[in-house]
Amino acid sequence: MFYNDADFLYDEENFTSAYNPIDFFAATAFSCKNIHVVALEDPYGNESAKTWYIIEKKVLLKENGEINMGDPKTLKDFISYCKKEFPAERYILLVYDHGMGWEGCCIDTPSKDKLTMPEMKDALSKSGVDILCFTGTCLMGAVESVYELRDCIDIYISSEEYSFYLYYWAEAINPICRILNENPDLSNEEIGKKIIEIIEENNKNLDYKEYITMSAIKTEKLDTLVENVNTFTEILLSNQNRDEIIDTCLGSQSFGSSGMIKNLVDLYDLADRCSNIEGLEEVSRKVKELLKNTVIAEIHGKNIQMHGEFLYT
Repeated sequence: MFYNDADFLYDEENFTSAYNPIDFFAATAFSCKNIHVVALEDPYGNESAKTWYIIEKKVLLKENGEINMGDPKTLKDFISYCKKEFPAERYILLVYDHGMGWEGCCIDTPSKDKLTMPEMKDALSKSGVDILCFTGTCLMGAVESVYELRDCIDIYISSEEYSFYLYYWAEAINPICRILNENPDLSNEEIGKKIIEIIEENNKNLDYKEYITMSAIKTEKLDTLVENVNTFTEILLSNQNRDEIIDTCLGSQSFGSSGMIKNLVDLYDLADRCSNIEGLEEVSRKVKELLKNTVIAEIHGKNIQMHGEFLYT
């Protein structure tokens, strides 16, 4: 299921519309014996949204009219429609549009609405998918974001850094479809690992490979991790070595400095740097250990410090 919210501006001053990946998606994705591929496309402007079935080309299923992709009901209705018309044993949702970490994603231009994380939780808890992939959706590899959805999905795939659809995902769609069709008995965890492997393989020769971050998260392990992150935070706030902690935070790998959301810090890198601060040694070690258990697969470019696994605001 491809939730394609291309109804946003990336350059409001020059009224430049967003890149719409639907044709590229339709050219690379395919339905066959073991998989159905359905896309909800909302183009920029007043053009009607459309629901497509993807075989080796787009086949129009229905006209949706002008819709608000930032409304959780739109997402819930799309998933429900797919489940009703194309029932399956497993459901994978791919989301495209701006991402804003813990604030959510999918800005809808006419309404200026967006999907907040609680709204996504509401939509997914009432419809449910097994694997969620944020494709051209940046900064969604935030511990706060995945924690919000931990009871709605099994595997959460996203990027800490920018997540360019054209560079990181476009060429991955075809092999993902092929693996799903040829190996229908793979577990969700195995599929999550395969998706990360495919993205890594397809990005070996790209200029952006030095900055790529992509992780697959096993959501059932979030509760224990977050319990320890909360302890880590409490000790950070109460620690008397304030200047040292501030310098450590400022020196940690960060993301989103030039985007819509700023001051997002890599949790593993922060914990690693704090492991040498008195009073933080044990809790820092525990956070790093739990992160390694929660992240089932990850890739990061050479310009990304440490693991590039999880954001922490």
